[in-house]
Amino acid sequence: MRRRLLFAVVIPLLLQHLWAQSSDEKRVIDSFDVYVHHHLDSYETNRRERVLLFPAGWVHQYYELDARGSKTDIQRTNSLLTPYVGTLEFRLIRHYTVFYKSREEAAADVHFVRVDVNVHRHTYAYQSEHWLPKERKFHIPEHDRSTVRARILLGQPVNDDYIEWFDCNGPIGTQRDIRGCLEEFDSVEP
Repeated sequence: MRRRLLFAVVIPLLLQHLWAQSSDEKRVIDSFDVYVHHHLDSYETNRRERVLLFPAGWVHQYYELDARGSKTDIQRTNSLLTPYVGTLEFRLIRHYTVFYKSREEAAADVHFVRVDVNVHRHTYAYQSEHWLPKERKFHIPEHDRSTVRARILLGQPVNDDYIEWFDCNGPIGTQRDIRGCLEEFDSVEP
């Protein structure tokens, strides 16, 4: 009798719970996919073009998404407020001009003769059925190689995978959303 009760009541409830959990997770994954694609697609219409002052002078620059793709991951957490955390990694190609002594000279130049690559890692928290940016970082592979060379010359220990991540909201004075990090905060529904 107990066994029949188990099969008749408990097993269907367990299956229903697992199906609901699977359905919720699919909705979370789908919503992250929409959010991420919205951000990545925004580089086609908003190149994050700017004229900025660096120690070497003024430069005119813009970014394009590297066509080699991006990586995403979603992790379940133990938090009731933030049950999921998503990560997006992607590469941006920065096109920029030579350096100028004035802002006006740099703004007038549309010959973007220099290029470098920025690797981004943005982390998002899933709260109240929405994805919110929590941490946005970038690194420049060429700078990583320079740092490793410098550490070798100084006789300091070197990790072969040495990468120095920087906050997208710094470190250049009060400038915000540097290195093409700007998030498009439009409401995105799956």
